[in-house]
Amino acid sequence: MSAMEDFFAGDLVSPRNARVRAALDLHRSAAARRASGSFLVEGIKLVNEAVQEGVPLLDLFVSPGLLRHEGGPGLLATLKEAGAPLLPVADGVMERLSESRTPQGILATAVRPTGTPSLPPPIPGRPLLVGWHIQDPGNLGALIRIVEATGAAGFLAAGGGADPYHPRAVRATAGSLFRVQPLECQDAGTLLATLRDAGLELLAAVPRHGDPPSTFPWNRPWALLIGGEGEGLPEALLKAAGRRVAIPTEGRVESLSVPAAAAMLLYEAQRHRLTPAGRPQGGRSAARPRRSRHREPRGG
Repeated sequence: MSAMEDFFAGDLVSPRNARVRAALDLHRSAAARRASGSFLVEGIKLVNEAVQEGVPLLDLFVSPGLLRHEGGPGLLATLKEAGAPLLPVADGVMERLSESRTPQGILATAVRPTGTPSLPPPIPGRPLLVGWHIQDPGNLGALIRIVEATGAAGFLAAGGGADPYHPRAVRATAGSLFRVQPLECQDAGTLLATLRDAGLELLAAVPRHGDPPSTFPWNRPWALLIGGEGEGLPEALLKAAGRRVAIPTEGRVESLSVPAAAAMLLYEAQRHRLTPAGRPQGGRSAARPRRSRHREPRGG
């Protein structure tokens, strides 16, 4: 028996253990996550990233299944050497705690950031993404990941919807949650006042009848408002927005998924930022293509 296998040879933590039951509460309840100031981080990659980013970890549940996954034995050895608060549990307990259909045998209780984060300063060319009433935790997590990937200013979850620290949202961020701390705001009035006080101009993403992204002046301090699945943006936000942007679509497609639309818009903002006036930043001037006259497509 190897040293790692020997770790699981003794008594395993009971499913009725208080820490296991507390972790189950975090898995099921947003209220429990808020009240305790903690959330769950699952899987080898995410736990590794949490450790690397210095996220405080309260409990680390590990099961024998960890030894059957690539990188698992090495991670367990590293955590043991560091004196991490390891709690060995049976694979069956891990399945109850896990969001995944195929658990990797490790799950941590992490400390949720404290205090109220402030809005980032207005940054021309780097929009603040505002997701209004995003109901699917996976979509919410994907938006946080997209914000980091595109160099956007930050992410604000508004109008209720899913909890950014829901286990499925945490998993969908693929680690970006540890570097992009989401802000939250409930009602439209407070949201509008907050964005205006921060000096941000309001831009609404709409399915049609908006400016094409490729022609849009992204080099301003925008707050990009994108609505939730099916409902879109409420009338109050649409009226308050100074500009609207729409992604052209073809065929019978009426709209794109929330993450797809956000990614296309934020990557367009990044493209404008990195190649101002068609010239690659820090390099030689690119040949300018000939401009052809065409009608602007209708927003999709």
